Amino acid sequence: MADVGFRNPFVLHLMFALTALHLAHCRPDRREQYVTTADHHYERALVLVTPEIVNLNPSNCDAVLLAVQIICFISWGRGPQPGEYLAFGRDKKSDWLMMFRGIRTTSASIERQQFVKTRAPAVQSKNRPLPAQEVPEEYEKQLNELREHVDFVSKDTPDHDDNVQAVDILREMYDNRYQGTDTEYHVTFGWLYRMTDSYLERLQQRDPIPMIIYAHFVVLIRVLDQFWYMQGWTHHVMSGIWELLPREHRAWLDWPIKRVGWVKP
Repeated sequence: MADVGFRNPFVLHLMFALTALHLAHCRPDRREQYVTTADHHYERALVLVTPEIVNLNPSNCDAVLLAVQIICFISWGRGPQPGEYLAFGRDKKSDWLMMFRGIRTTSASIERQQFVKTRAPAVQSKNRPLPAQEVPEEYEKQLNELREHVDFVSKDTPDHDDNVQAVDILREMYDNRYQGTDTEYHVTFGWLYRMTDSYLERLQQRDPIPMIIYAHFVVLIRVLDQFWYMQGWTHHVMSGIWELLPREHRAWLDWPIKRVGWVKP
């Protein structure tokens, strides 16, 4: 990462911004100072990286891909923000999701062989599986029932296939995580990566069915609470789903809410 940073100052600025946010987390008595430093480097980086994104090409694709990935971590590292729930927002579209989708756009814009091997997009790792984790109670039964519900309520609508596929891919992510085949904690975000643009747009618009499925995804990211930059996000996102989901659909949140340990208001 450092070698890319020295050749591309916007990556270096983003690394400094993320480091400053980590220091703000570790030294709360100096938080304001470190956050100011993070903001300074972040703003400098955005000025530099924007034209690179516009002119994406084989010579800058590695640096741009790394930059948008770090930007996602910086968004997490700032901590939960009012009205920002990662895959959707309360008053506007999610800034974080726009950056996350930028990873997919960057990857799709350049042929895989143009990326250097160490930063090539999403190639399955051969590392050791994650340590055994507590399996969410009856997740197979819950996801089967969710799929039946989604299939029924989406029947004869243009969104049926997208909705059912979202549950099927989520089930795949659960199985990979809890049957020990995943090799990285953040592989879970592959669910959002694989969702169609139309599905993500409906999630942004707070369509109840995508929101319910998203709540079940939040259970998977609960394990990331152990990392400083994700602390507080799981409960924050679940609270946003609860607040903005119409009451008649909230019964479908009981299982995911219990799994993440969030307390209803």
